[in-house]
Amino acid sequence: THILLHEVAHSNGPHYTIGPNPETVRSKLQEFYSTIEEAKADITGLFAAALLLKEGLLTAPSLEQFYVTYLASAFRSIRFGINEAHGLGQCIQINYILEQGGFEYDEKSKIFSVNFVKVSQAVSNLTREILMMQGD
Repeated sequence: THILLHEVAHSNGPHYTIGPNPETVRSKLQEFYSTIEEAKADITGLFAAALLLKEGLLTAPSLEQFYVTYLASAFRSIRFGINEAHGLGQCIQINYILEQGGFEYDEKSKIFSVNFVKVSQAVSNLTREILMMQGD
């Protein structure tokens, strides 16, 4: 489901910047466009999953399962490396959500986990920041 929402999310957001001299988002972000676009699609897809579950339009998997699967699949994407848009986009997302407390890393056990109390707000914040960045 997240993959489908990821693909749909590519169409979300502005295609032109806001202001007196609008430019395409692609031309403004230049070499960072693909990375930001992939990060946007990932995080917006996850944000959309939460909304669909909240509205009862999706009933499975649970939101907690979405978050755990999202974290696990992030490591799959990172294996492509940070020189590839999907890999670097995932690095941006993981680091942001870690900083917001939505993901946690235990140094002792060397295990990542999802903080279910904080992750929804972190996802919402990152979705907003990326969409706003594309419009500015």
